[in-house]
Amino acid sequence: MLALLAASLPNAQASVINIDELAGGGLALTIDGALITGNGGNVSAYSNDGETLSFTFTSAQAWANDTHQYQYLLGEGGVKSDLFTISGALGSFLNEIVFTSASAKLVTPSSPFTEYSPGIVENGNWQQVYASAGDTFFAKVEVPEPSVLSLFGLGLLGLCFGKRSRVTSAA
Repeated sequence: MLALLAASLPNAQASVINIDELAGGGLALTIDGALITGNGGNVSAYSNDGETLSFTFTSAQAWANDTHQYQYLLGEGGVKSDLFTISGALGSFLNEIVFTSASAKLVTPSSPFTEYSPGIVENGNWQQVYASAGDTFFAKVEVPEPSVLSLFGLGLLGLCFGKRSRVTSAA
């Protein structure tokens, strides 16, 4: 009977869950170093449309209370650019996770959600967005390089002047 009970409980080892906003676009999920692309193992209800990643994760430990937390990641000038939410119920091993970088979905979750901590400033490095007794969640959000933004601006300027000189030549 004890063996059956032990087999039904989640693995008691804590996990490291990483959510990566890829430089070329899209989101990637790794758990303990393994790339996750669908349901299986500790992951169910997996969905990833490139802007929003949601999944249910079976944790190493049960929640000690009902938990509904959110964490903003802040871009340049303190603008909210990404949102991480986690929720779980007292006694449950399940974590419901949603990470979105879609600006239209950056709406502060309503009660019973509360902010976990002040927003994290994006810097292109792995940063902890949530830690529970059993698991730690990290996110890495790509930040455009200033040189890339400068080149983009120069390109737009060149297009404007190029079009202006063609219009003048035609006249």
